[in-house]
Amino acid sequence: MPIEIRHTIFSETEVVEALRLYQEQLGDPYPPGTLESFALDTDDDIEVVLDMVLDKLNRPFRAMYDQEELREAFIVYCLEHRIPMPATGASETVEIFDGKLALVISLTPKS
Repeated sequence: MPIEIRHTIFSETEVVEALRLYQEQLGDPYPPGTLESFALDTDDDIEVVLDMVLDKLNRPFRAMYDQEELREAFIVYCLEHRIPMPATGASETVEIFDGKLALVISLTPKS
């Protein structure tokens, strides 16, 4: 039986938006500020680092996300933007695809 694999590829702007939505869902939204830099680290595992400057305090703020947090953030983003997601029978991973972050969904048919 064939296995379906979907790649949902995110731009840098969409990654930042996904992480913002994820933080809001956790009940810990970003403080108001300006994004200064976005870094994708792939040395060991996939990791994203956001550096911001807080508006009111004019001081730096850094947020770091590992592969599992990115996976969860991308799922939140897809649900929020009504991008179809399988209800059951799927596994989701985050990978680099063509230099960008992607949510890879593998659908295994029921036997």
